[in-house]
Amino acid sequence: SRPLSAAASERAAQAAQVSADAIAEAPPQARIEPIDDADIATLHNSPLGAAKAQFHQTYVISETADGIVIIDQHAAHERLVMERMKAAMDEGALAGQILLIPEVVDLPEHHIAALLAQTPVLQKAGLEIDAFGEGSVIVRQTPALLGEVNAKSLIYDLAEELSEIGTMTNFDQKIEHVIATISCHGSVREGRQLNASEMNALLR
Repeated sequence: SRPLSAAASERAAQAAQVSADAIAEAPPQARIEPIDDADIATLHNSPLGAAKAQFHQTYVISETADGIVIIDQHAAHERLVMERMKAAMDEGALAGQILLIPEVVDLPEHHIAALLAQTPVLQKAGLEIDAFGEGSVIVRQTPALLGEVNAKSLIYDLAEELSEIGTMTNFDQKIEHVIATISCHGSVREGRQLNASEMNALLR
């Protein structure tokens, strides 16, 4: 092949430098999280092993005694939140946190009717909701276990869920659906970076 001209060589060098810079500036797709050697043996003996890396800020990759496990961090945390909520409800209604500024949520009338019809279910789950004028409800309290939560988004999802299961007559079934929806809103979302302790907590 013919040798490159000086201009072509310069363009090639510039292109190579641009590619190298782009790679260097690109966000990492996987992040290795160090873990203390003293903890490795203990963690390997657990079913889900020891967390080794986070991939795309969505999946936790763990090492077991004889392989690896890939866990969806949101699904794993949702399970833990749901278990905590069920354990708390076995002792009675979930504790609620009163909102400093109550949240007004606009909804279709059939969604409002579905929510208000299940007031006892929502109260047991730590929620306090009342009708507020025409086409709205006001949220005065959310489950304390969730900490800070997007009340509007939670109510939208609960209203839709309760509308779909409106024909159910079993109180426990409705509680299960409400807990599942609330747990989803109280869980770690994809896109959040976790440290080693947080990742291992999800695996327990």
